[in-house]
Amino acid sequence: MNKYFKNVLAIVVISALLLFVFNYWLGINLIGQVIILLVGIYAIYLNIHALVVEKKDSELDRIQ
Repeated sequence: MNKYFKNVLAIVVISALLLFVFNYWLGINLIGQVIILLVGIYAIYLNIHALVVEKKDSELDRIQ
């Protein structure tokens, strides 16, 4: 499994656990939950972007 996909899976699991903990144990409101979701989505975006950049760099190295 690719390291970027492992990171995405870990981000999803950590975000889900944080949402569960914040909702049921700490009683954090909707704004806190939205912030956690946005941070998780941004982290997934950064991982996918890094994968695309690495793929393009490897293709350029292979061509040259």
